[in-house]
Parts: sequence; C-alpha cells; structure tokens
Amino acid sequence: MRKLREGQPLDPRERFAVEAIILPRERPVVDIVGDDWGAVPAPWESFNAPAVHQVLMPKLPSIGRVEVPNHPSYPYAGTGFIVGNGILMTNRHVAEIFASGLGREGLKFLPGRTAGVDFKREIGSPEPGEILAVERVLMIHPYWDMALIAVPGLAGREVLKLSLDQPEDANNRPIAVVGYPAQSPYNDFTVQQTVFRGVYNVKRLQPGRVGVRRTVESYGKQVDAVTHDASTLGGNSGSAVIDVATGNVLALHFAGAYLDANFGVPSAELARDGRVIDAGVCFAGTPRRGPTAGDDAWTRADPVVEQRTPPYQPPDQPAAPGARPADTVQAVVQAPGGIAARVSIPINVEITVGVPQVLGAQPVAPPPAVPGPGEGATIERAVIPVTDTDYSTRTGYDPNFLGIEVPMPAVRAGVPVSAMADGRTAIPYHNFSIVQHGTRRLALLTASNEDARAQVKQPEPGRDYSRDGLGGLGDNDTEAWRDEPRIPSDHQIPDRFYTRDGGAFDRGHIVRREAVAWGTSYDAVRFANGDTFHVTNCSPQVKGFNRSNLRGLWGELENVVLEQAEGERLCVLAGPVLAESDRSFRGRGTDGEILVQIPRRYWKVIVARAGDALQAFGFVLEQDLGGVPLEFVIDAPWRQRLVSLSGIEEECGQLFTFAEVLHEADQAEEGAGQRVMKRVAARTEAPAGRGGVEAPALLRSEAKAGIVFIHGISNHPAPEIVLGNWKSAIKAGGTDLDAAGADTRLLYWADVLYSAPLVVRELVGGTVAALEALAAEDVVLPEGGEEAERMASLVEAISRHTMTVRNGEVVREADAGTVQELPFVPDFIERFFMRHLVRDVHHYLYDVDHEPRPGTRYRVRQEIRRRLLAMLKDTVQPGRPNIIVSHSMGTVIAYDLLKDEPSCPSISGLITLGSPLGLDTVQERLPWTRQNGFPADRLDGPWFNIFDRLDIVAAADPEIANDMKRSGRKVVKDIAVHNDGSLHHELARYVATGEFQSALKELLEKTGARR
Repeated sequence: MRKLREGQPLDPRERFAVEAIILPRERPVVDIVGDDWGAVPAPWESFNAPAVHQVLMPKLPSIGRVEVPNHPSYPYAGTGFIVGNGILMTNRHVAEIFASGLGREGLKFLPGRTAGVDFKREIGSPEPGEILAVERVLMIHPYWDMALIAVPGLAGREVLKLSLDQPEDANNRPIAVVGYPAQSPYNDFTVQQTVFRGVYNVKRLQPGRVGVRRTVESYGKQVDAVTHDASTLGGNSGSAVIDVATGNVLALHFAGAYLDANFGVPSAELARDGRVIDAGVCFAGTPRRGPTAGDDAWTRADPVVEQRTPPYQPPDQPAAPGARPADTVQAVVQAPGGIAARVSIPINVEITVGVPQVLGAQPVAPPPAVPGPGEGATIERAVIPVTDTDYSTRTGYDPNFLGIEVPMPAVRAGVPVSAMADGRTAIPYHNFSIVQHGTRRLALLTASNEDARAQVKQPEPGRDYSRDGLGGLGDNDTEAWRDEPRIPSDHQIPDRFYTRDGGAFDRGHIVRREAVAWGTSYDAVRFANGDTFHVTNCSPQVKGFNRSNLRGLWGELENVVLEQAEGERLCVLAGPVLAESDRSFRGRGTDGEILVQIPRRYWKVIVARAGDALQAFGFVLEQDLGGVPLEFVIDAPWRQRLVSLSGIEEECGQLFTFAEVLHEADQAEEGAGQRVMKRVAARTEAPAGRGGVEAPALLRSEAKAGIVFIHGISNHPAPEIVLGNWKSAIKAGGTDLDAAGADTRLLYWADVLYSAPLVVRELVGGTVAALEALAAEDVVLPEGGEEAERMASLVEAISRHTMTVRNGEVVREADAGTVQELPFVPDFIERFFMRHLVRDVHHYLYDVDHEPRPGTRYRVRQEIRRRLLAMLKDTVQPGRPNIIVSHSMGTVIAYDLLKDEPSCPSISGLITLGSPLGLDTVQERLPWTRQNGFPADRLDGPWFNIFDRLDIVAAADPEIANDMKRSGRKVVKDIAVHNDGSLHHELARYVATGEFQSALKELLEKTGARR
C-alpha cells in the first residue's frame, strides 16, 4: 500500500489478493435478495430510483459465484459474469485456481480440479444452490488479469455487454460493482465488520464512482488500469463494474489496495483485442480492432498459433463455419548443424533436438544455442550448470575437515527422511552433504566444508572462475536446477515450481555456491559449483537473503567468522526450520499443481577451529510472510538472531540434535558470539523499507515491545488472518501496535485440534441459520469416568451462570440477520460454545493424544506448551516490555506455562480476557492455581484479568484474584467490563473497551522484564 500511495511499481505477486475498502463511510454495501435490492442509504439514494432498478435488475441473474467444489482450502474462487453465448468472464488469477496455461492453446484443468458457477448465492439462499459446471477454459489472457470460461446452460440469462467508452470519458460516473465479497485479512477487521455488517460470501451490490487511469503492476507488467472506489473485498475478483446509466460493463474488477483505490481492466481496451472479439465476447457497439499493449505478451503465450480463434459454441449449438480443432501446429526445427525440417507437432509434446549425452566422468557442457528460422535471433535458455555425471565420485561432507571432528547432526528416529538405494540418508555431493525431508520436499539439514584459500578457489590460474564461467553459461542463459536422481522425485520440489510461480520465490541456496566451489583442479571447482544446483539444495527464499550482490546475511556471517578464525576453513551446518505452522503456497510441479509449505526461518551453525578447540556460532534468520497472500510475491526483510544450539534444536522441533562437542563449543553466551554480531550488524544495516536488510535483532531497538497473542477456543482462520484481526481490532480501540513499534506474534494452536483452518465462518459474521447448522457439528466428548464427570460439571457451571433467551419464534424472525444483531444469545450458540469449549479444555487439560489430520498426532498440552515456550524464548528481550495478551482458553495456556515451566522466560505483563481460569474444573487439573497461584517467578509485572459478567465462558467464576494470590495477597487486577452486542465473549469487543486499552498502555510503558 505504501508503494501504491507513492506511485511506485509493485512486485509481480504483490498485485493485490486484496480487493479493498476505499471510502468506508461513503461507500455502502447493499444486500441482493431475489435478484433485487432494498433501500440504499445516503448519499446513494439515486439507486432507489425505478430507472436504476430497471437498468440493473436484469443484469443481476447473469453474475455468479465461481465455485471450486473440491478445492482443499478455497470456499470459492471469485466472481464471473456472462459476456457471450455460453461464456463467462472472470479474472486470470481466479481461473488459475483450477486451471493452467496461458493464451488460448493448451489450457486445461489442474489435476483433480473442477469448477462451476452458482448464480443464486444470496443471503438466505440454500447451500449449495444450482451450480452450472465449467466445461472448459477458453482464454487466460497473457497481459490483462482476465479469463474466459465456457459454461453451457446459460439460456434465458442476459448477456452483459462491454462498454466501448474510454475510462477518461467515464471519470466520476456512478457505477455498481456486483460480486461476492469475502472477509479479508488485508483490510481493517473492524471496518470490514461495519461496512459489510459481518456478512460475507454472498451476492452484494457495491455503489461507487469511476476514477482516473492508474499504471499498476499486474503479472510482471505495468498495465494502464481504470480505478474505482466501491467497497470491495477478496471474493470480488472478477466482478462486473457496471455503468448505472447504461447497464454496460465499464471494467472487469481485478484488484485493490485498502483506503487507496480499486482497479479494473478497461472494457475499451478489451474491445481493441481481436482475440477477445473472436472468442465471442459481446460489446455495446462495434469494436474496432487495433494494436494493443498486450500484443507482445500474446506472441510469447501463443508463439506459433497467433491466428483468429473461432467463437465458442455451446455443445447444443452447431459450430461456427470453418471451425476446426487446433490439435497440431506447423513448426520449423533447425538443428545445430543447420539442417532444417518442417514437422507437425502435437500440442503439449516436448521435442529435443541434438545428440544424446553419454554419462561419464566428464562435465556435461550446455549444448550450443539452437537459432530459430530467423538468423541472429536472441534466445534465452535455461541451462543446468556444468555437473559431474558420475555420482560415484562424490564423497560428501568430511567431519574431520578441521582436524577436530565436527559430526553431522543426528536425525531423530521416525523423521521421514529420504534414503538412497544403499540406505544412506546423507546424500553426498562435492564438499557437502544433504539430508532431505521426504514429506516437506526440502532439506532437513546440510553439512558443508568451506575452504577460502586462494590455491583451492582458483587452482588453475587463467581459467574463468566467474559464476557463468564455472557453470558454462552463455550471455543469454539463465541457470536451471537439476533433480536429484538418487532419491524419489516426489521427495523433491522440482525446478518448475520456481519457474512457473510468477516470480514469487527465489531459488535460495542452502549450501552457498561460492563457499563450496573449491578443489585442486578447475574441473573439481566446476563440479562442486554445479552440485549446488541440485533441487535438494534449494529452498524458497527471497532475493537479498543469500545473494552476495545484495549483501546476503549468510555470506556476511561466514565471512566475519572466517576473519576471526585461525585458518581459512569452516564447517557449516544449515537448513530451514520446518515448522508445522509454515504457510502453504501453491505452485506448479512436474505433474500439475503442488502444495508446498514455505519456511520462514533458517538456521545455520558455523564451526571454526580456535587452537585445539572448536567455536560454534548458531544463528536463525526469519522472514515475515504475514502480509503475503497465497498467490503473491514475497519481498520481506529478514531478522537475524544469535541462538544457542539447544535453542536451534528446540525451534526445529527436536527433529535432530547436535553432537555434544558442538554444544561444548557453543559461543551464544560468549564474547566471541557478540563480536560476530556487532561486526555483521555494521555490514548489513540498510535503509528501512522493502528490499532493505534489517540489522540483527539483538543489536537494534526496532521493536520497542514484544507482544505474544494467544487465541481462544474453537477453530480459527489461518494464522495471518487471526493476527491481523487481533491487531486491527486493537487499533480500532485506539492503539496502533505497528506505529508503536511492537514486535507482535501469535501463538496459533487451532491446528493441534482441528484438521484445517476455518474458512471465514466467524460467529459474528454468520447468519443465524448458518450458525445453527455449525453448532450442530459433531465434537467428540469424553464418556464415563472422572474426565466425563469434570466436563459435565463444567457445562453445568457455565449453564447456571449464562443468561440466554430461548425463543424460537424470535430467532426465526431474525434469520436473515447476523448473530451480533440479536439482543440475546440463542440456545444453539450456547451449545456451540459448550461443545467446543468442553472439547478444547478437555483435550488440553488431559493432554489427549489427538490426530487432527491423517498421519499427524499430538499430545495436545505438550505440543501447545512447546510452541509457546519456543515463541517466548524468541520474543522476550531484556530492556523492553514483554507482554502476553490471551483470550478464552488461551489464558489457561499462558498461565499453565508461566506457572509450571522452569525454563520459561520472564515477562513484564499479562492480560487475560474472558478467562475460564476461575472455574473449578480448570483449577482441579492445574492445582497450583489454588492459594498462592500467582506465577511470580516468571511474571515481573501486573496481571490484568478483564471479563464481562455475561461472557458465556468466564461468567461462572470470572474473578481470579482470590485464587492467584502472591504471598497471600491479592495482586491480580480483576476488571469488569460490558461488551456491546450479544456475543459478550467476542475478542474484538474486549479489546475495544477503554479498560483494555488502558491496561495495554500501562504495560507498553513498563520497563522490560528479565529474560
């Protein structure tokens, strides 16, 4: 958003998963029910006029929700509208959720994916409605964010016509955006709730005005888009931007930035593209073909078949005259020797021209360039660097490289690592070895020998030791990566993932290429260089993380350690932190789409010799993916920390352990470690902002406070959404944590109990009917014995103190509204809370062995405590406020660790919201709550316990000062508040209160606790 405000270009996939709210107080959102809408508030009363209804109403049945019924995480893909005979228009980024390809040829559904369109998904409509299947994808535009899909069965629905008006002629013209907005993590949570009234995923009418043209980034190109200011959200992708006066479509909505502008593909630009015209799209008048800004993109997308495509004909109509299947193309193939042949090539068949390479010990040199029919053409090739084809010559990492043994880490039994045919799991390369995690498809750990001596870096003077020279690359060549043939292919992320992801990820070397490119001959250096281009050594990272020309932090760390070491050799152990909470990103694999969890932290242990002893320096670097949507580019700064080796083991989930000799050599608490950090800080400091590299966290005060949030009962959306909701709700109450310089983290534990993140079904945002069905979902509770008795007593205690109204007639009358609009808590919402509260509390307190997903098991309490402990060790820093803010069941988790874990860092303040800690059922399982229950050893400051007496969770016994005493004195500050609305347990209501804001302000001003 900063780039947009300043007019700066955007990176390829920064291009807005975020449709946006621009003028929240002036651009309302109107419900569509029965293909009509009710009264529109000021200043949009003109939409209430019969003339506007007459223009827009016939268009509404032709706008539908694009469904992806078998997609694992998307509830739907976006919006589409009828633009021709059996043709829907939507966004390219919508179509790419279920289809692959570019242009008009070779488009296909992704494996296992289907799509459909529901034209009747309105408030109160049945779910699912009548869904018309998408038959095929007709076009994925290579320049604009636009796609055309074929949907038979549209007879009787009006075809929307695309306007020929130029955006400049439509400036300030009233428009209506019609689509299916979904809750977004990229717009302010409270503003969304206000503007959209907590209702999402259904058809809405969103009035606004056309704005000026703006140049924005879209799929790596600067496009000249039209702007508008209607209030939109993510599900509006593919919405029609309709001229209220004529009913014609002025633009195809594709993106937006919060409080700035929304962007659309101008219909007038599509009217000049003959390919769009020929596809059968209808226009309001006769479109004039002409050159377009996208012509070059079309040539690249359809390099051979650049010809008119006959309009799509639904299966119940005859094909247009002259239509023929485009199943073959004519192409000229010219071999290196100059002999040309004209061949007919079936689509999607790969042709290789040249002499096969015989495997042996000689380097595989890249083949000469193959020019096309036009002599002198410049061809950019992806070339695998020169590699030793004889894998038997590789000896791998040498643990005695320093003259003192430096063993590789020992992998814990049961970790799914890949094995070669001989059973070995440490895959040897020239000067390094890799242990590959088979399930994550990434390196679990690497071990490398680095030698900086000139005689082994350039053993044969006069040879080309540049990166291109060692790799055998020409001027127009780019590096490709090689699959590892010694382990299964499905244990690796193929190079295609990086080349087909729109530039979202850089291929990051885990073992640094320049560090292991050494040997006693030129070929030895080349072979070591080439070995680093195996995909096993690749992990998705951002530019600037490990590139020397961007002052990569890994390189600086190793250089500084080398400078103070005795000698010019190092042993380096490194890898990604494979956390279960890592976000998943979709990309292209060899056989279709694959889902890959992208690490956001990487660890490295640099080992040097100091006399007759070793020195080991452990580091963790972390990138922030919090604001990155699933489809978009990462360009985030990295935070660097000096960490003990035991700390790295813990952060990596104890998947491996370092040898005792390395623990004894650990410099984390020694002067040598601090000297390294200071010298690296001096070299890597960069200006703040995108693309800059942050200085080490231990040496800078960029974060004035550390805050860990812990969410409460039941399932929750993805972690980044939950964290965004916490921060935006607190900001709405008056405290901007980002502006205050706070380092905010979220302990996300819903995945320990639930199979997948909640897909925007928050209680506040759901209709009464939808939530009644949700409340009926099965939750397994204990039966019989002491556990069942205690859980039953918990239910009884809450029920006895909960004020509810059970009036079925009132509920049914309010069925079209949201729960928050009701003046009471209906009984089915009480049941929902009861079932999930009891199940979550039980599984935690009894440390249940639980399998939330097939193949994934946790001891619930043990796993959640482990995550919180690691997060606190990572967050708590001396000299600044270190705070925990917890809600609901999260308060039990926070208290349990603070009171019962000796290694837990000390914090300076605690806030509990809507806590069940006062309940006997909880205290009986956490007996240290009784009498002197205050966690004095690990809480140096105030504890604010904030509750609403109508809170369904806390109401039974909300005050805990009498239990959590310190040396017999009441020290916990119990504070009663009254939350607006009927859901008194809701987090957003708690943090909006003045009492919470005052407590948080007091803790932010408090001096930091000891670590």
